[in-house]
Amino acid sequence: MRLVITAILRSLGLAVTSASDGHSGLEAWRAAANGFDLVVLDMLMPGLNGEATLVELRKLRPSVRVLIISGFNEDGLLTRHAGGGPLAYLPKPFEICDFEHAARRLLD
Repeated sequence: MRLVITAILRSLGLAVTSASDGHSGLEAWRAAANGFDLVVLDMLMPGLNGEATLVELRKLRPSVRVLIISGFNEDGLLTRHAGGGPLAYLPKPFEICDFEHAARRLLD
């Protein structure tokens, strides 16, 4: 899935930094926080799940734009994290055009 998402983001003209888990993602963020326009998180990531990673990212930059993807029902996610930066949820499975639309909506 990570390779597909990377390819989609690159097709949108975006540079991509990929991390294998939430902790690695936070390390990359801390190293270049101003260089990221969008963060894509999966709810089931090793080490630090997507929601916990979102909480940590928002501590560092509350306005961060985040697209969360998940194969599970995450109805309360958007409500729990309302009031921060732009946040969208995309349920799996999704079509490439749905991912592109969600990413563009957050970036525009």
